[in-house]
Amino acid sequence: MAIDLNEASEIADCIAQVRKLPDLRDHINEIVQRIGFTYYAITEHINVRDIEGHAIDIVNYPNEWQRTFRSNRLFGVDPVHRASCVRTLAFAWNELSRIIPLTSRDRFILETSHHAGLVDGVTIPINIPGHVNGSCSFALTGDARVERLWLPTLQFVGQVVYEAAYRLHYRSSALSPSKPRLTDRQRDCVALLAQGLTTREIARKLGISYETAVQHIKDASASFGVKRRANLVIRALLEGSISFRDVAPRFSPFLGIK
Repeated sequence: MAIDLNEASEIADCIAQVRKLPDLRDHINEIVQRIGFTYYAITEHINVRDIEGHAIDIVNYPNEWQRTFRSNRLFGVDPVHRASCVRTLAFAWNELSRIIPLTSRDRFILETSHHAGLVDGVTIPINIPGHVNGSCSFALTGDARVERLWLPTLQFVGQVVYEAAYRLHYRSSALSPSKPRLTDRQRDCVALLAQGLTTREIARKLGISYETAVQHIKDASASFGVKRRANLVIRALLEGSISFRDVAPRFSPFLGIK
C-alpha cells in the first residue's frame, strides 16, 4: 500500500470538503487508486428492493459479481458481511476463517467472487447506533494480498469514506426539506408497529381509538409514499424517524406523549 497515516489524513481533509454525492464517487475512485486497490464497496447491509435507492450503495465491483450478489440475495449470508457484524476493526478477507466458521456455501461464495475478480480485500465494519449495519470494502486483483500492516491506515480511510457517504446521502435525501416529518403520535404508532403490535393493540397501548390509530398509520405511510406496513417501518428506520432501540419496548421514548 502506497500511503501512510499522514497521507490518509490529507485524504480525510479532502473528503471533508466534498458537498455532492456524485463528486464523492470521483474522489473515491482517486483514493482507491492511490492506496493501491482496484475495487470498492461502500454499502448499507440491506436487501429490500422496494426501498432501492434509499440506502447507501456506492460500488464498482465487477458487474458479474454484482449480478450474482443481487440475484442470489447474498446480503444476509455473504461471509464478509457476516464477519463485519462481529468485528469493529478492519479485517482482511484472507483471515475470514479466523473470524467466523466458514461453511461450504461460504467457501463457494468466496470462490465465486474470486473468479469474478475480487481476489483479496479488506473490510471496515460500520455500525452506527439506530441504523442498519454497513461497511466499506477495498478489493485487490491479480496476485496481490492484503497485509495486516495496512489495516490501521485502511481502517481510518474506510471510516472517513463511509462517514462522507453517510453525510452526503442522508443530508441530501433524508434530511432535506422534503424529508417526511412524522408527528409524535405517528412516530408512536410506527414504533409500536415495529415491535409487532397490531393496530388494535397499538390503540389500546396509546389510549386512542382504533380508527385514530388506523389514521395515524395511514398518514405516516402516505408521508413516506409506501403502502405496506413493513416498508413503512423500514423507511422510518432508514430516515431516522425511529431507531432500532424503539423496536425494543423498554426503550420506546415516544410513549406517554399524547
